[in-house]
Amino acid sequence: MEHSFRKLVVLRQKKNKNNIKKERWFKKLIFFDFFTSEMLNFVT
Repeated sequence: MEHSFRKLVVLRQKKNKNNIKKERWFKKLIFFDFFTSEMLNFVT
């Protein structure tokens, strides 16, 4: 699942190189959001 998702992201980035930085930042944001919510679930 994870691996195929990465492939899709890479393919998309090749298509629109202008959005690479944007997508990287967006992915970091999503990951951070996911991570913090997981931590909150773990704590409470």
